[in-house]
Amino acid sequence: MKSCLNACSSLLAAICAFLFVTVSTLILVIFIADRLLFNAEAYKLALRNQHIYDRMPGLAAEQLIYEETHPNGNKPLAPELKRLTQSDWEIMLSEILTAESLQTQAESVIDQFFSYLNTPSKPLELKVSLVDFKEKLDGEEGFRAIMRIVNAQPACDSEEWAQIVSGSQSAQFEDLPFCRPSEEVLASAESYIRASLHDLVATIPDETYLDENQASSSSTTTKDDPRADLQRAHRWIWLSLCLPAFLILLVAVFGVRSFTGCGLWLGLPLVFTGLFTFVAAVATWVLPGWLITRNAPGGKVTLEGVAPGVTQALVDVGNSLAHITASTVGIVAIVLIIMGLGVLAAGFLFGLARRS
Repeated sequence: MKSCLNACSSLLAAICAFLFVTVSTLILVIFIADRLLFNAEAYKLALRNQHIYDRMPGLAAEQLIYEETHPNGNKPLAPELKRLTQSDWEIMLSEILTAESLQTQAESVIDQFFSYLNTPSKPLELKVSLVDFKEKLDGEEGFRAIMRIVNAQPACDSEEWAQIVSGSQSAQFEDLPFCRPSEEVLASAESYIRASLHDLVATIPDETYLDENQASSSSTTTKDDPRADLQRAHRWIWLSLCLPAFLILLVAVFGVRSFTGCGLWLGLPLVFTGLFTFVAAVATWVLPGWLITRNAPGGKVTLEGVAPGVTQALVDVGNSLAHITASTVGIVAIVLIIMGLGVLAAGFLFGLARRS
């Protein structure tokens, strides 16, 4: 009778141990993904890892040229700006929008968005400071940008120059022909260009909303705010951690009969949980790239209306997020394996000491 009860108890312990390994692996991966993917710091790190702020001027320049050669209903550039090459755009943008200022503004927007996402009662207000941009535009960087635009235009012919001279006092600026005057004229007009640029900068606000509709809609709320459901999901994920704890407790109750048994019944489930979690970490690291290579034409993701370089940058950031998640999962897996081996060793040593 006693042997039958021991067999049943061991069987129940084995079932609980199997459930512990399966459930713990799944819950740990979900929990870590939840903590990272809904955390602003993970996205900041992914952007820094891929040097997006250094690449941003080039990506913006590529997107501008791409939209001109692949019209998709977007408002076209002014004819004068169409003469700028991608290299011209990249140089101008890199001078006016430095990597440091881009990082500051991007991380501020990320913080604001996740503050909104994690606070159901808070309205969405994504504000961007334009102070640094205005300082650059009002300085040497802005003047060089204007000169680059002017120098990209064809030289003024005699008829255009006559029209500029005769109409400069009465015509609107936009009605005058936009062409490249001589170096002497440009040199004499430098103070006027700088003053005009200063007047233009003065009309730009110090901060703006990322979405022009936010200023009027930020105070509105909806009854079916999905953020409330998101918060409930977070709480359930936290509560799910109780299930592995309950299962390992059942393993201890049904299976542990000695120090050696304690090491086996508690250590082995931890080791196997760590091993399976490590496999999940490797899969998280490898799977996104494998899916892209397998399913995307030529192994390259394409998005309608988005330049190839910009699309690749988005893929790079996504892969970086996957790698950050996989690294964290892998570290947790290694810790579990070490803990399991420690419990096994402790149980074995205590068992030996007791027998001796």
